[in-house]
Formats: sequence, C-alpha cells, structure tokens
Amino acid sequence: MTEKTWDRIRKIQLFLFIVVTVMLLSGGCGTQGEGDAAASPDDMATAMSGGVNISALGTSEWTESQAADKTEGADTEEVPGMDANPNTSEIIYQGTNFMSSYRCIGGDSIYSTGFLGEFDGNHPAEGPYFAGRIGIEENDIQQFALEIPEDMFAVRGCVDRQGRWHLLLAQKTENPGTDGKVEIPEDRKVEIWVIDRDGNLEQSMDVTESFGGGRPLPLWMEVDHETNYYFASGQTIMILNTSEQSVEVLNFGGSIAGIGIGRSGALYGVFDAGEGDFLGLVDTDSGSIEKCAAFPENDARPSFSALQGGVSVELLLANMEDGVWSYDGEGLKQTVTLDNMVVNGQDILAMGFLWDSRVCIMSREDGKYIFHYAPAEL
Repeated sequence: MTEKTWDRIRKIQLFLFIVVTVMLLSGGCGTQGEGDAAASPDDMATAMSGGVNISALGTSEWTESQAADKTEGADTEEVPGMDANPNTSEIIYQGTNFMSSYRCIGGDSIYSTGFLGEFDGNHPAEGPYFAGRIGIEENDIQQFALEIPEDMFAVRGCVDRQGRWHLLLAQKTENPGTDGKVEIPEDRKVEIWVIDRDGNLEQSMDVTESFGGGRPLPLWMEVDHETNYYFASGQTIMILNTSEQSVEVLNFGGSIAGIGIGRSGALYGVFDAGEGDFLGLVDTDSGSIEKCAAFPENDARPSFSALQGGVSVELLLANMEDGVWSYDGEGLKQTVTLDNMVVNGQDILAMGFLWDSRVCIMSREDGKYIFHYAPAEL
C-alpha cells in the first residue's frame, strides 16, 4: 500500500474521530434543561360523594432518626419557573383599592381574595367579593372573572408545582361582621377550586362529606404532586386521596404548627411532642414521624405560614416571628430574619416562596400593602 493511500486512511480516521467526539460532547439527548418542568398531575375527581373511608391511626411513633434518606429516589424534578433572583426589593402597592381577606403566595403569584373598594372602619369594603393575583414585583391586582357564590368564603389555599391555586371555600351564614369573623355552620358546604394563573377555573370538587361530622376547618392546606390534599389543625392531619376518593386521618401525640410538601414530594410538618418544636418527615402510610431537626429554643411558639419545596433545597419554612429557614436534608439554617426585611411581625399578612427562590412577605403598613422580596436560599 502506497504512502499516499496511508495518508488518506489516516485523514479519514481523524475525521471520524472528530465527528464521534463532537457527538459525545453534545450529549445527543436534546438541549440541556429540557424536561425540567414537572409533569401535569392526573385529572382530579370532580366530586367527593358518599362512601368516605376514615381511618384513625392513633398516636404516632416519634423517632429521632434523620429523614434525609427517606427522600432517596423520590420525585426531584425541577420546579418550572425562572432563574434564581438574588435581589432584595420592596414594592408598594399602587393599584385598585381592595381589602384582602385571604392570601396565598407561590409560583410567580400572590393570590388573594377580598373586597374591592376603600376601607370604612372595620367594614371590609363596598365592592363585591373577588379573587385575583398580583405578579412578582407588580403593584396592581388582576381581578379574576370568577363567580364566587355569595354564601361562600375562602378559608385556606395552596399553590402547586404548576403555579395553580387550590382554594378551599366554605359556606358561611353571613358576610364578615364588624369583628372580622365569619360564622360557618357545622353542616356547611365545602368545596375545592383549582384556578390557573389567568383566573380560569380548571376543576371544582364538593368535599362537604370529607368535612362532615363537625370536623373543624383546617389551619393549613397543602397539595402534593399527585393532587392529594393534606389538611392540618390541632393534632390531626387529614389526607384527601382524590384518585381513590377517600379520606384518611392521622392523629399525632403532639400539636402541629405547619405542614408542607418538600421538593422531593415528601410531606413535612412542624411538631411539638412536649420537648420543643422540631421539623418532622411524615410517613403517610404508617402515620409515623421521623425527626429531621430541632428548632432553637424560643419563648414564643411561632406558627409557620409556609412550608414549601425550594428551588435547590428540599424545604423552605417561613413564620411571622423568626423569618425564613431552609432544610437541605441534614439540618435547619436560618436564611432571612425579619430584621433584614425591616417589617414587624404584627404587620405581616402572608409569607410564601416564589419560583425565583425568593421569599415574598405581604404586609400592611400605614394603610398600604407592601411586598418585601428577599433571597431565601443561601
């Protein structure tokens, strides 16, 4: 074989080597980041009728083991949204006057129900009851074209991984009085509405049967990746399984100060079994709790406004007494204090975490709504 032929073979080999190398470096599986968005959950049932299954598991077992391994292999898809924003900002609301009666923060929105119009002493306002949203760092509210029945009132809510608002509505006997309270009869009607960020009603469920028998309305509400609902108050967590249309009740031997879904999809709660508050991972199958980390001793026991999965950490927690904490599977770390935010706890109306990894604090100060934004993950 001539030298010229060998040169030609070597050139062909070099060319093939370069082509293969380029293909390997490019990955061959699409653009990086594709598929990060969470899959849409199954369509939820449109009604919760008879045949409710209620199972009381009794006092749960409290363990000291770490919960980090519990989430191994769980759903860790990235939350759809935007890049992390490291900026702290303060936005003063300048839009349509309204009185906010219930607030919920998550995704890229501050959701609120309320009454349009000016304050008149303790009277809520003159306008109709409405639901709407305020975008990140926006200063006006988008009123949704939802027809909320006159005898229904927003009680609780939460935001899922797709940024949709899950709103718990309960029947009341009258509009809020001058004392700001709502009377809700024991036989009241209870519904869950699923609302997208544009204000469209995607689903509605009648869950009256699930809250029958004088069961109290919850202090906390969460929804997981499979659209199962969790309601907590006192020493009880109620699980509403939408696919099986069943209810399960977990009773714990200690009080609950908040619940939430982590980035992995696991259920967490802040508990107290008589020896101080701690963050616990809930095993919804057995009803047991694994202790993740203890909170520092505090004279006052704070109630947690939000426990939500973070962008890069497993869980973010917020309360109106201390500020913001993060949990990475190993320990708790305080990332924001209210002193950093220059806001008093008594002025805070709502706290929650956004897709840009910041905490949003909605407060009312000197007759104005103010939104404080700060990085929550450090």
